[in-house]
Amino acid sequence: MSSSESKTDEFSHLPGGSGRPVLETNQMPDETRTVKKPPLHDGEASATTTSRAREQPRDGYESSSLRLGSGTSGRGLPEVEEPLPIYATDDEGHDSLQNVLTSVLTFGHGGTVLDLDALQKVTESQQRVAANAKETDEIVPVLHYPMGPGGPFTASDEVMRAQQTIVNAFFHAIEGNKSDTVALFIDNHLATAQTTDWRGRTPLLAAVTSGHIRMVQELIDFGADADAFGVESKSKYSGSGGGTDILRTPLQLAASTGNLALVKLFIECYRCDDSKIAPDGQLALRLAAQNGHREIVEYLPARRGGGWLRWKIQHAKAMKRVKRALEAGRFFLVVLVWEIPKFFVWYVPKHCIFLPIVSGSQWCWKNRKRVWPWCKSVMQRVPVYLKKCGTWIWKVTKATPGVLFDAGKGTWTFCTKTLPSWLKHLFIERLPNAVMSMLKWISHGLRAVGDSLRHVTLKTISLLHTTLAAVISFFRHATFQDIWNGLCSLVHGIFVTFPQNLWKWLRGFEHASYNFMKIVFGASGKCVWYICYGAIWLAMYIPRKLWVVSKSLAGSLAHAWHEFRIWMNPKVVNQQS
Repeated sequence: MSSSESKTDEFSHLPGGSGRPVLETNQMPDETRTVKKPPLHDGEASATTTSRAREQPRDGYESSSLRLGSGTSGRGLPEVEEPLPIYATDDEGHDSLQNVLTSVLTFGHGGTVLDLDALQKVTESQQRVAANAKETDEIVPVLHYPMGPGGPFTASDEVMRAQQTIVNAFFHAIEGNKSDTVALFIDNHLATAQTTDWRGRTPLLAAVTSGHIRMVQELIDFGADADAFGVESKSKYSGSGGGTDILRTPLQLAASTGNLALVKLFIECYRCDDSKIAPDGQLALRLAAQNGHREIVEYLPARRGGGWLRWKIQHAKAMKRVKRALEAGRFFLVVLVWEIPKFFVWYVPKHCIFLPIVSGSQWCWKNRKRVWPWCKSVMQRVPVYLKKCGTWIWKVTKATPGVLFDAGKGTWTFCTKTLPSWLKHLFIERLPNAVMSMLKWISHGLRAVGDSLRHVTLKTISLLHTTLAAVISFFRHATFQDIWNGLCSLVHGIFVTFPQNLWKWLRGFEHASYNFMKIVFGASGKCVWYICYGAIWLAMYIPRKLWVVSKSLAGSLAHAWHEFRIWMNPKVVNQQS
């Protein structure tokens, strides 16, 4: 049997009929593609692009061109013809649909082999719908990654697993820049240019993340919305306690990653709207500025907007800390000022003194006929009790000299043997170890202070150097912004970094003092340390919560000032460390 016959038999079970591949490797569509590209106009939101249309299957590919319409456009401008992009004219290396499906079979979930019958069921269903569909019918491929009952990596049946694997293989082809494979997925109605993966990411965002310009062009030709939002990642800021989806347009993602070629492609060819504001308040310009991409910042027009959303979203966690700190402080004050005094002044006397007296008095009154005989018998036994008490006092008096002699003997033993031995063990063994522990803490502090002073000195020298360089070069090599950033860095080192290092060293006294008390006094020292620590903790609880509130509010005000500076100068670029 020849190799070609064996290959035919190998794919005879897949859609396409009697082992014949649906698309041969040397075939390409002969139809033309129409992409409307109106000229650039300031303020336009988006462009009108038509997806590649395939009217009916062809036997072979002919040379074709990318026509921008015929005659004139809707704006009254002549339309020109451009050659097809490389991915549409390259007829080498195209896999047949059978090869693509075979690769899907082994893609699986973490190496799990997919059930062949389930894959056949899905693909045959799409092929049958496509074959019987009329021009007005809508063929529905896999539009969204199907979620299983236990999450994105579980499936309720083999059909769902097949659909999940198709979507994974589709995005794998996009990230690998396999244009022919992506085209076969879309042409055979297994996926679309708008199909989302398990995170909610669109194919266009995947292509932008990988930086494949050809793949971006192909997906837009297939109908991908170049201005649509898609999920990029999860946010660490959330008002409800969990991560939220960060939505980005392809242009915003390209600006964030610093891909100037893609940014120009979206702006100049596809008329994408750079003024779109993401749900978290981000603009394409701000994303490029935050990541230090100066070329993109200079290319994009100045845009204002989204400042309030950026401040609100990025500081939602800080506001939650403020609320939590205020609630904890209120609860602490209520317990300390009201609940504890109320317990000792009201509940203890009430339940330990007054209520027992009242209850006892009521019981005595109800049982007065039995109480009086009992009191009479007790009075009669008082002389007996007094006699026993006198006998006990006489015995104690006689035993007192012996007890005093034993106490003196024990004191002499303690002073001559026990105490010297303990002091010897303390000063020779325990105290040196405790002193070494404290000296180690002091050395760490001196090192931290020295590093902070060195940091401030370097920042000062850097500021002076930047200032001199700006003056000598007449602000050509260094600008006022560079001087301002150097001054801010110096102030930050003096009033933020140095106090932080000092406070970190002082916090180390907690561990150092605990080790000192433990080494010197043992278990009793640990008990004393815990009592003192609890008292200090109670005394510092309210100031600590107030510090959290002040720090959060100061951070919010600082960011508000930053947003005001952005509003004044939308193209300010963040300094990258």
